[in-house]
Amino acid sequence: MELFVLIFAQEKDVQGIVGNLCITLLYSITIMRVYAIKSKGVKDMIREVLNMERVIYKCSDEELIDIYKSHVRQSVISNWVYLINVGIEG
Repeated sequence: MELFVLIFAQEKDVQGIVGNLCITLLYSITIMRVYAIKSKGVKDMIREVLNMERVIYKCSDEELIDIYKSHVRQSVISNWVYLINVGIEG
């Protein structure tokens, strides 16, 4: 609502319009992500990953388990680096 007020005002507040537009886009993207995460496809994919993880940990192949754990560690580190960078920029 405020975005429309800013756009149609006599004096244009470009910084206010851009700031409000960014927030509007952020909310829109967040809503789309929520719908995507709640979709059947994503739920099925997560379920499949969890099932495959169980299979890997139940097998007796220690080399396979070590490879999997190595990739999990790399993924966790990448996630932390991403979260820290987002936190610093935010």
